[in-house]
Amino acid sequence: MRDWRWPPVLGLMVAAEQAVARSLGDMADEAAVDLDVVPNFIEIALYIVGLLIVAVGVFRIKKHFDQPQQVGLGSALITIGVGVGLLLLPTVINAVAETFGATGGGTITRPRL
Repeated sequence: MRDWRWPPVLGLMVAAEQAVARSLGDMADEAAVDLDVVPNFIEIALYIVGLLIVAVGVFRIKKHFDQPQQVGLGSALITIGVGVGLLLLPTVINAVAETFGATGGGTITRPRL
């Protein structure tokens, strides 16, 4: 009778050997590539939060017209202004970065470990 337990164990040993074969520098490079996604994530988050705040401001304006004594028009307009500011913030940051040459700078050399 054959023992079928060995092929999966050998496969795990080969996979473990391949995982150990990576150097610390390779792992640092992969982490740096993963961190390149963070600014895009922040930009998307600013757009979403800005849209939500503008929507809250629009609902406050509606509430002001329904009950003008309870909800002020100024607070609704300030809320919309903050939301629009958050919507425009990524564009302003990108424009300032391009103006001062922060986006087209030289390549960053990562140290090899």
